[in-house]
Amino acid sequence: MRKTMEDCNKLRQHDWKKSQLLLHSCLESPRDMIILAIDPDYDYYYFNKAHKAAMKYAYGIDVAMGMNLLDCITSESDRKNAKMNYDMAMQGISHSTVQQYGDKAISYYETFYNPIRDDDDRIIGATAFARNISDRVQSEEALVQSRDELMRQNNLFNTLLDIMPVGVFMVDAPSGTPILANVAARELLGQGILPSATKQNLSEVYQAYRMNGEDHYPPEEMPILRGMNGEVSHIDDMVVIRPDKTKRYLEIYGSPVKDSNQKIWASLVSFLDVTERKEMELKLAKETKILEATLKSVGDGVIACDKNGQVTFLNPVAEKLTGWSNQEAIGKPLNHVFRIENEKAEPIGESFFDQILTYGRTIELDEHAILVSADGTKRAIEDSAAPILLDQNEISGAVIVFSDSTEKQKRIDEIEYLSYHDHLTGLYNRRFFEEEIDRLDTERNLPITIIMGDVNGLKLINDSFGHEVGDELLIKTAEVIATECREDDIVARLGGDEFVILLPKTNETQAALLVQRLKSGLNSHRIGPITLSVSFGYETKTSVSQDIKELLRLTEDHLYRHKLFESVSMRSRTVDLILGTLHEKNKREMLHSKRVGEIAEAIADSMGYGTDDVNQIRVAGVMHDIGKIGIDESILNNTNKLTEEEWEQMKRHSEIGYRILSSVNEFAEMAEYVLEHQERWDGTGYPKGLKEEEISVPARIICIADAFDAMTTERTYKRTLTKEEAAEELRLGAGTQFDPAIIELFLARVLEKL
Repeated sequence: MRKTMEDCNKLRQHDWKKSQLLLHSCLESPRDMIILAIDPDYDYYYFNKAHKAAMKYAYGIDVAMGMNLLDCITSESDRKNAKMNYDMAMQGISHSTVQQYGDKAISYYETFYNPIRDDDDRIIGATAFARNISDRVQSEEALVQSRDELMRQNNLFNTLLDIMPVGVFMVDAPSGTPILANVAARELLGQGILPSATKQNLSEVYQAYRMNGEDHYPPEEMPILRGMNGEVSHIDDMVVIRPDKTKRYLEIYGSPVKDSNQKIWASLVSFLDVTERKEMELKLAKETKILEATLKSVGDGVIACDKNGQVTFLNPVAEKLTGWSNQEAIGKPLNHVFRIENEKAEPIGESFFDQILTYGRTIELDEHAILVSADGTKRAIEDSAAPILLDQNEISGAVIVFSDSTEKQKRIDEIEYLSYHDHLTGLYNRRFFEEEIDRLDTERNLPITIIMGDVNGLKLINDSFGHEVGDELLIKTAEVIATECREDDIVARLGGDEFVILLPKTNETQAALLVQRLKSGLNSHRIGPITLSVSFGYETKTSVSQDIKELLRLTEDHLYRHKLFESVSMRSRTVDLILGTLHEKNKREMLHSKRVGEIAEAIADSMGYGTDDVNQIRVAGVMHDIGKIGIDESILNNTNKLTEEEWEQMKRHSEIGYRILSSVNEFAEMAEYVLEHQERWDGTGYPKGLKEEEISVPARIICIADAFDAMTTERTYKRTLTKEEAAEELRLGAGTQFDPAIIELFLARVLEKL
């Protein structure tokens, strides 16, 4: 019994495997049918080779059992479409779609989706049977495109036919029945002339056509009939009397139209209205007289000559400018009447005329050409000349048109002057100076000294007394500087209140004496109640290896170091230049100031300040050490720990910064923050010894930002702390050096962002 049951089980297994193999063969055999099945989580139950190949082609993915179908679809849009369709199938909705799929390559598929049910009719997944129909879709699209292209070509042909100015008329052969007549044909011939039914009606048309002598054309000579007989014809000027009795001249071409077997199936004529050309010929003589009268009345001089260079015509303006009358000049050589020379008084006429009469070139004279009249008077002129060409470009002469450009040249000279000179003071401008500094930067001009001057308090003067007074002050300053300089020195106004002097072959001692003379001369002049005051700085180049541009920068640095203490009124631009000079001298300070501004900005923002206040605190942070411009450079650049005396000097920088900024209205409030940024919460800071709430909140913020950056930035005289170590130092200093509330906020909200 047991053996019988085992035999039955083996038979069932054999039949099941046979059924499985048969099913697998059925599913794998169609190469163009994609078959797959997925579970409710979109994981593969089954897929055939066609599906595997399609996924590799479309998305570059090698799918395998156990993988998730949606994860294998790399195109977002394809993934959404697939999910939607499989979700419908898993909801029991069998349906089909035609869609394109693919990321690496695009294909079109017709897909049938169905649910998979178990023995209890529960949906346990979905199947898809898909066929690649890309070839069919492409064929259909190509068919549509071909049809559209054919329609487009037909519409284009009809449109071109109707918009072209050439009349086109075609009749059938041999019947003579009209086939088409475009818009131009109907407009040129008139609606009543074109036949509309049979060959016999053509005879009515022939009566409207005449030869140039007004005789009727013989019907057998008509291009339309000659075309039907296989002849090509051309009539240059056929006369047509239209139904409205108007006369038109037509140039007509006739030709047979043949099929692929060379059989004539139509006759085509095209014609162009040449009435204007004919009428133009009739008017030519009259217009020649009008042209001569015009040439005599135009405002420019006109001279004509023959191919041998003999004068044939002068208009009145040419007579006036050359000093020759038309009667005197006719027959004379052109270069005797029209004498021209360059700015060096060298004759240029022969080469000029040769280019026109020999080579047929249209040319213009050089802008510095001079015309010498019969009495020797010289004038600047503008001139253009062209050859007179007959058929086959044969040169028959030339015509020259010219005008007196003396006034124009004066205006050009004025413009050129202003391009290199300052319009207010008459000194050279920045453009000229920049060109000259490069030109004079040679060894033979050593030593070269640059002196820069800056008018003190110009903005205050402009605001208080008006720009007219300010301009007068600039003009008088320029006069004094120019008077004290040598003739070969380059004196320029760079713009605004800045002047520069370029001194070749001038040493530092000579430059110092010149600056003393300039100051003395300026101090002796007044504009109303205002004494001229200019700050100067100078540097000298003594060797070829020195960079002249660097010398210019050093001169500017020198100038503004003096100006800081000499200027009566500090301006906003002065503050910018001071800050730039400080940072240029000490890159470390520049980076430190920038970081302090950024940290202060972050603290202010976290405290809920508005945008304008946050920005103001950031700017104050950037400029908190601007007062260091008044500290000796040896102290600023000292890489060792400062001595007590040096430290006392350094402590002055907050007061210096306050004085600089408080002189400018827009920085007045920030000046208070800069003054107080070294104060301490416990009152032991400087310069005023303020404590707690007496110190402005922005100054407390800057104090923390300054300390944090100093601790976490590399210093040669002490170890750089980590952020965590610096945070601990700040925590220890809360309540003594720093505002404890701001420290708590900084550690909680700001530190992690830095």
